[in-house]
Amino acid sequence: MRHPALLRQRNLVWQSQGCAQESRLILVDSSVWIDFFSSRPGPAGTELRRMIVADEPFALTGIVVTEVLQSLVRDAAQVAH
Repeated sequence: MRHPALLRQRNLVWQSQGCAQESRLILVDSSVWIDFFSSRPGPAGTELRRMIVADEPFALTGIVVTEVLQSLVRDAAQVAH
């Protein structure tokens, strides 16, 4: 059985030597989605927009969807007041 820490260390060495495989799927965190939906997106939101336009694959988890929806509702309530 391979030890996860050793695998991570080996991957870091490969990356530093330019041997890393190209990433095929990026997990987008809720903070990036919140930035994306912001009226003034920062670098993370801008990069997500680029990925969407370029049709690059990405993923998100159910908890991320919930956090983003909660943020949108909170922001909409602030705008209404």
